[in-house]
Amino acid sequence: AHSVDNQGVATVAAAAKAAGVSRVVLVSSMMVTPKNRWQPIRILLNNIRWGLMDAKLAGENALRASGVPYTVVRPGGLGKEAGGKAEVLPRQGDTPGAGPRSISRADVAAVCVEALNNPAAAGVTLEIVAQPKADQGWDYEGHLKKLFTGLTKDSA
Repeated sequence: AHSVDNQGVATVAAAAKAAGVSRVVLVSSMMVTPKNRWQPIRILLNNIRWGLMDAKLAGENALRASGVPYTVVRPGGLGKEAGGKAEVLPRQGDTPGAGPRSISRADVAAVCVEALNNPAAAGVTLEIVAQPKADQGWDYEGHLKKLFTGLTKDSA
């Protein structure tokens, strides 16, 4: 976990800064912060995966400290369902909360693509989950474009 989620992220961030890339989007995980240390899933992942959650948080912090423009996306549990059929719900503060706790991998990918192109996503860390959308005729693309509106930028 440490070599990929911490050192690997720091290495990519340094290379991105040297290359002058416009933004790095990092997919991390919900519940990486120490305030969630007693959450059962965090305890499990940190113990059976050799400090996975701690390494992910260290990688996030290395990316923030690098000076390269970034967005950190922290998905909930990853599902295999098709993308574009659920409403993506952004959260901030790494608080589990009630309601949905998972999101499809395809929806995570769509959020990451939007984060690369949306100016409002720069310097933002957010958690994402999704809930099924009953109306199949809704504007998924439009929904993604508004996803970062009103979110708080990370403090320096």
